[in-house]
Amino acid sequence: MKKPPYSLSEAENICKEFQSLAGQRFNAETDATIDCITVSPFDQINKNRFIIYYLLFDDAQIALQQDYQGLLFDVIAIAGSKEGQEMLHEDLHTWLTRNKSLPCHPIEMTHLAPQSSIAAYR
Repeated sequence: MKKPPYSLSEAENICKEFQSLAGQRFNAETDATIDCITVSPFDQINKNRFIIYYLLFDDAQIALQQDYQGLLFDVIAIAGSKEGQEMLHEDLHTWLTRNKSLPCHPIEMTHLAPQSSIAAYR
């Protein structure tokens, strides 16, 4: 899998490809499960703002549309936001690398066709 940053269409396609991760454990150290795989801004400052908006609106698509005007994106896994636990998040590339041994983990991605709309897949 290509490492971030991604264009918007690349991030959307990667996000779609890995929706099956929702519901899986975030990592071996917690019982939290992945709530969503979503597109986020790439840089850490805007990613932090995105997370705050995600918590406020409970909607990744609305959070992404709030004020980010950049062209570089990432795909992140978010866990714990619905269970009332501490919210956990990590970029998907790092999550996949760290959790290769978890069951039901898709290791390889297929060729992805570009799309044009902003979408968060929850």
